[in-house]
Amino acid sequence: MLKYKEIFLGNSPCNNKCLHCSIREKDSSKTDLSSILSSLKEKTEENVAFYGGDPTLRSDLLEIIREARGDGYRRIKLLTNGRAFSNTQFVNQIINAGSNLFEITLWGSNPSLHDYLTQTSGSFRETIRGLENLAGLPDDRFVCIRIPVCKENHSDLENCVTTALSFNINRIILSF
Repeated sequence: MLKYKEIFLGNSPCNNKCLHCSIREKDSSKTDLSSILSSLKEKTEENVAFYGGDPTLRSDLLEIIREARGDGYRRIKLLTNGRAFSNTQFVNQIINAGSNLFEITLWGSNPSLHDYLTQTSGSFRETIRGLENLAGLPDDRFVCIRIPVCKENHSDLENCVTTALSFNINRIILSF
């Protein structure tokens, strides 16, 4: 497995209110841009992963990605719920800025279960649309789907994996 320098972008903003979110319990502030850029300069790995809240909702994300690319990071990964990728123009902007590794969280194989666990109506539809958009990208992109396993979705795992496989993804992670 590749090692990544992990940079926490803060809990704010996130457009889901996931029932089992471990990050939501932390400080709800947004990490300021200068702190993120300083952290990027302290290069301890050749790869970087951005997480916390949902990185795709930061207005300065493209700048952060470009800076990471300029600082020589080989792989730039975003850990996200994938909803922002339902916008193809945004997907292209992210790719052009320098990120082509995406780890998307999928809570269930259907809207009722996924939306229940994200506590956000319509989140399944947007996540699926985002996965469709990512599936249509060139082969140099890498998409991982993380399926958090909990008591509410454990009986849906097979369906969830089947759903994930329909999007030309590279890896599935079951997290407990």
